[in-house]
Amino acid sequence: KGVCNFKVGNFYDLPFNSNSFDYVISLRQVAHVEDTKQFLKELCRVSKNFVIIDYAPLISFNLLSPILFQLKKKIEKNTRTFLVHKNSEIKKILRDSDFQVVATYPQFFWPMGVHRFLKSKEKSTQLESFASYVGLVRIFGSPTILVAKKIN
Repeated sequence: KGVCNFKVGNFYDLPFNSNSFDYVISLRQVAHVEDTKQFLKELCRVSKNFVIIDYAPLISFNLLSPILFQLKKKIEKNTRTFLVHKNSEIKKILRDSDFQVVATYPQFFWPMGVHRFLKSKEKSTQLESFASYVGLVRIFGSPTILVAKKIN
């Protein structure tokens, strides 16, 4: 309806001028790009103020993803592999692009495959609530939403 303009382009060479947007948001993408560093550098390049991303941190159940992938595939049927990252790696890429992490929001303790297997919003909520209550989500949550602010 003309509310949005859609652009098609290369993740590693976005079709926008530097500082084009106040906020740049990329959700459910970092885990699937081949060159994380270049992708994040491009997000930072086109942002005037903030970059918001999510990623799969290594320190979580993702540490076991190579071992658990076949089980995940049996549960979810239509799934694919994904990249995991060290928190320090993501922060360094952003820092090298003149952005500083100002907030992180780990989302879930249990892998999504567990929730899909349970097929119960109530049971999933109980599992995650307990994990949050005892501090597991804060330490081992995945994916993690990260907010970074441009350093002036």
